[in-house]
Amino acid sequence: MFILNPIRVRIVVHDLFNRIIGLLINLYVMTLKEFGVNLSDFPQDSVIIDEIRGILSTIDRRLPGKAYRKSVIEKLEMAGWSGKVSIDHSSRASVDGIRKGIGIVVQLGNHAAGVLPIFNLEYLYTTNRISAGVFVTQTFDQAVQRHSLRNVGTVTDGNYISSERLEPDLTLYSKFLKCPIIVIAMDKI
Repeated sequence: MFILNPIRVRIVVHDLFNRIIGLLINLYVMTLKEFGVNLSDFPQDSVIIDEIRGILSTIDRRLPGKAYRKSVIEKLEMAGWSGKVSIDHSSRASVDGIRKGIGIVVQLGNHAAGVLPIFNLEYLYTTNRISAGVFVTQTFDQAVQRHSLRNVGTVTDGNYISSERLEPDLTLYSKFLKCPIIVIAMDKI
């Protein structure tokens, strides 16, 4: 006769319940748009990308201004990302972190300034400091939602960077970019 330990069963059921709830939250609350360049050369270890997706699912997307970006970077650092890394000692240019040979940048502000970090990732790749890059940004709808936090009723993106505006630029730059870069864009709630 097989006897179940009620405490062990309760723990297993509780863990299973939490996992199911987490998956439902990811399916129904967290929406991410992903695309990239040179993805066939991206390291096949998708664990780090899944980790980033998980971190992004915990971000409060209603945070205004710099607090939004700061919350993403803080959670990445808590997960083991290095924090800000200068691309060269003679430059002020940087990426937001490196982990397991993958560089990451988080760009949620002005579109023109937001495109520049693509070249920071490319530089680190060509100097063999990273094997690939991740570019975290937002969708147009999320940019509009963020812009409307300070400008109630607006339906524009406030010139915030968005995946929809970044994708054509990245396609254009793919003619000379060698670094495998995946773009992960957070959508509005």
